[in-house]
Amino acid sequence: MFVKVVWALGLVLVLLLAGCTAKKAENKTGNAAPEPGKGTANDLPSAGGTQPGSAATGIEEPGASTTPAISTGFVFGIEYGVPGLAKAFKKTGAHAVKFTPALVWWKNIQKEESASYDWSAVDAHVREYQEAGYDSMQLLLTSGSPWASIDGKDLLPKNFAPKQEFEDEYVEFVKAAVERYDLDGVDDMPGLEHAVNEWGVEREFTAYFPGSGQDYVRVLKLAFPAIKEANPNARVMLNALLMWDIFQGNPSEGEIEKRFKNPLNGKRKDLTDIPVLLDAHAYFDVIDIHSLSDYTEIPSTVKWLRREMDRRGTQKDIFIGDAFPMSPL
Repeated sequence: MFVKVVWALGLVLVLLLAGCTAKKAENKTGNAAPEPGKGTANDLPSAGGTQPGSAATGIEEPGASTTPAISTGFVFGIEYGVPGLAKAFKKTGAHAVKFTPALVWWKNIQKEESASYDWSAVDAHVREYQEAGYDSMQLLLTSGSPWASIDGKDLLPKNFAPKQEFEDEYVEFVKAAVERYDLDGVDDMPGLEHAVNEWGVEREFTAYFPGSGQDYVRVLKLAFPAIKEANPNARVMLNALLMWDIFQGNPSEGEIEKRFKNPLNGKRKDLTDIPVLLDAHAYFDVIDIHSLSDYTEIPSTVKWLRREMDRRGTQKDIFIGDAFPMSPL
């Protein structure tokens, strides 16, 4: 049956949490097995960047998060959950679902400044998948708006961050979205059966998020407290990092340094901005990575992220939120 639905499945959602298979392997051996002539993941260089609370990011620590972990194991789900296929996807054994980023896109929920929120499309997706037996759902907040964003009108927008005069409206939009799907009995979606406790802030940190690392952190700092206020049990995900061409093949330290400067897949985004995102660790609970090559990128990526977060005095769960279904993964 999987073969019959793989065309629509597109991408498999695999969530790597703190206790997942990759981390268990790390704990068991202490190192990822290097390929001949290549270094180990422990030798990965630091990305540099500023320390938390520095003037470069303007981050102020809001205090340690008390949000509980949602799992200590391996969660299997599907991406993207599209209408009409919930039952077919369920035959894969998945019980978690990640919906398309366009679903909770501000421009689709509130088309004009004076318009009311329209949750009908989101409700329909959530209802179909919960009725099919999915008990874990993930939604992504996208701030793009033709009337509220700094530059969100054209086919190639440059900055989805809200204009300063619309920051309050963006915060209210975020609160309303999270409140509707938190299952607390207040302003919930009619018929909601399972709380949505996983919320991503913006799309992949490539061209899918138009703007710099600083632009993203500004949006994150608006969204994080709004999400937590509406649902204290929610876990906030950093927008996804795509670094397969940096870490594929478990490269040596020198090779990694070369790839950060000149990625094999082209310079889709300024990778020196990644430390800017990680510096904002007080404003996210989970690091999401997109693994679009093969399994060899995973140990190196996870080790590097662990090291980077150690430098910042913290650790975060790591999800693989996007995996290419035709790869060996």
